[in-house]
Amino acid sequence: MDDRDVFILEVIIDFCDRISDSINKNGNSFDDYNSNLDFQDACMLRALQIGENVNNLSKTNKGKLVLSH
Repeated sequence: MDDRDVFILEVIIDFCDRISDSINKNGNSFDDYNSNLDFQDACMLRALQIGENVNNLSKTNKGKLVLSH
């Protein structure tokens, strides 16, 4: 895997960790999420950034990407 893809994957992991931190701080129920616009914005912005970074992975490594939780 080239250095660029490694960097992109590290950025994606950081955004996932930030979403997890937001959930831990704000609650993990739909009602918690639905009632807090800042929480929604933080999660959605990071999800958007994850998607944009996935698009920047090389085709070779994009095909190997497996998500789990």
